Amino acid sequence: MDNNTGDRPAPLTSKERIDTLLNLADASWRTFDSRRTAEWKVTMGLWTAQALFAGLVIRADVKLALTYNQQLVLLGVFAGIVGIYSLWWTKGLRQRNEFNLQDAHQLWNLVEDELAIKSSRYLRGGGRRTAYWRNWSHGSQIAITLLLGLLDVWCVWTKRA
Repeated sequence: MDNNTGDRPAPLTSKERIDTLLNLADASWRTFDSRRTAEWKVTMGLWTAQALFAGLVIRADVKLALTYNQQLVLLGVFAGIVGIYSLWWTKGLRQRNEFNLQDAHQLWNLVEDELAIKSSRYLRGGGRRTAYWRNWSHGSQIAITLLLGLLDVWCVWTKRA
């Protein structure tokens, strides 16, 4: 605090403002990136578990001696996992990722304004919103998870001991 200005801090210089904006943009980007990394680790783990289950059942390494009611419970568990993953977890992650990306792009655009740089902003942070399942990355995640889930359901339904 500067004693000459009372309780108000001194205004930032242009360099300080740019450094602050870049630090904030970097923080938003790192948050997005760490969340994306965790998302893919969970996704790969889920896919591995789904494929492992199907592979063991198809090769007959695991015999499913299930009653009809037990089959329904297991199918409900599979449906619950796929549903929670597809409809709740990935949707929430995508929304939070979009917020972080928009924040980072907006801050980078402010830096460009501060530096009086003319750029092709339509390439970054355009703000086009699509349904989360129509995004090629999330759509493929959901499709692969659903296909592996259906394979697991087929295994439970047809490969009883």
